[in-house]
Amino acid sequence: MNRHAREPKRTRGLAGAAAGLLLWALLAAACGYPRVCKAQTTTQTATAPEGRSLSLAPQVRGAIERGLNYLTSRQTPDGGFKELNGRNTGVVSLAILGFLSTGAAPQRGPRGDLVARGIDFVLSQAQPSGLICNPQDTTKGTMYEHALSTLLLAESHGLYRKSGLEDALRRAVRLIVACQNGEGGWRYEPRPADADISVTVMQLVALRAAKNAGIAVPQETFAAGIRYVKHCATPEGGFLYQPGVGGPGYARTAAGVCSLLTGGEYDSSEVIYGIRYLQEYKARDRRDSAYRMYGFYYAAQVMHLAPDPRQWDQWFPVIRDELLADQQADGHWEGEAGPIYGTAMSVLTLSVPYRYLPIYQH
Repeated sequence: MNRHAREPKRTRGLAGAAAGLLLWALLAAACGYPRVCKAQTTTQTATAPEGRSLSLAPQVRGAIERGLNYLTSRQTPDGGFKELNGRNTGVVSLAILGFLSTGAAPQRGPRGDLVARGIDFVLSQAQPSGLICNPQDTTKGTMYEHALSTLLLAESHGLYRKSGLEDALRRAVRLIVACQNGEGGWRYEPRPADADISVTVMQLVALRAAKNAGIAVPQETFAAGIRYVKHCATPEGGFLYQPGVGGPGYARTAAGVCSLLTGGEYDSSEVIYGIRYLQEYKARDRRDSAYRMYGFYYAAQVMHLAPDPRQWDQWFPVIRDELLADQQADGHWEGEAGPIYGTAMSVLTLSVPYRYLPIYQH
């Protein structure tokens, strides 16, 4: 008998999570985002729900700031970035999400214009079909860029009253829904074909953020996507690239568990065993090296969203110290897709305790 048969699965309703995130958005709007930005620069400890206290030491805040300064120095006037993949809408979206994660807001504060330019760049690549990607700077699969671009628009919704943003977000969501395949997953191109966990997770997180922003998403789309992700889980806790294909990996396990948590699956056995796997293999000498920054980005969200606050306390210091040691003198981090990507992912990993992005909320 496998673990799926032994342990009952209980799923918390998505409505409660969405209501909490909507409340956060309303409070942010009511209080004024400039006040949030000011608080971000002076507060060392963020008090999280359920009794958790997420502290950032001065050296961590300094590393985040140096990373943001590097990204600032590399932005081009049209909102893209210099360096490898700097005009890829997925990479640009991650970079701007890095600024948003520390309290910056479009058109407000010292980095407001930079953030607005980045969002505008992504919006300029929105196509009538709903797809968001830059044909001149794309990877092997446009659905990666599309999901990250959709996530940026969803997280910016309500902060940036830009003409066309909500319409582009709605069209982007409709395209994701239409491209889901019969297994419940997604693949590289915007059509229902085969699927893999990496592309599927990005679509689910983007849809979750869009739903939190008030965009209608069919419940069955979430349910089918979650079923697909669960089919990629192994009894030991790791997640496969596709159901029954290959072996588990750290990055895809982090991504799989993150998508389940953002979908309200706090108590499912796949989440419980997946977190154990991420803790067991978190050390550099035990973890496989594939897609390291991608894995950190999702694992940080997993440990923050995990019901047990001790998970974060056990995981974050190990990854924090690794990232601090790897930051370059000019503030950047190298990543699988270049320094803009690597820096953005590192900033997003380290800045989770600030909890400014709605998708980070419990």
